Amino acid sequence: IILSDFTNKNVYAFEPFCDNCKKIYKTAELNKKSNIIPVNLALGEDTSKREFYLRNDNNTGHGMIKRENLDYKEKIEVNQITLDEYVDSENIEIGLIKVDIEGAERNFLKGAKKTICEQKPILLISIYHSAEDFFEIKTMIEELKAGYSFRIFHPVTRNSFLLETALI
Repeated sequence: IILSDFTNKNVYAFEPFCDNCKKIYKTAELNKKSNIIPVNLALGEDTSKREFYLRNDNNTGHGMIKRENLDYKEKIEVNQITLDEYVDSENIEIGLIKVDIEGAERNFLKGAKKTICEQKPILLISIYHSAEDFFEIKTMIEELKAGYSFRIFHPVTRNSFLLETALI
């Protein structure tokens, strides 16, 4: 919703969990946002069917990576595609990529290399799910030799200093 106000182009919101995808559609509709396109697919390193873990609490924290310190209520199967394939099939120009997919960001990057190298969008990638994310995601992007410069963003508020850290 927030990002849709800053562009006259479409904002694609990928969500593999059908219930959450329906909520995105309904939220866009209620806010009269015609440029938000919910896409009921996971983004990753290949096109395949994947296991997707649903958390016990509310509708957040679901993901492709089962993390040891979290509780899950069930596992479902979802469809996954690469960003490169989706962009090619839909002939989309990408200006910004924001990714917070619960530890699967490195897998996402493997399927987005062509788009990143050719279109050079702004990247906003979560790097707080694991130490590997924090130390490896920047290196993965640097290895693409796409000319990016980097900044780490870690918000601090009076209520909590443990909020989401992102690589910009």
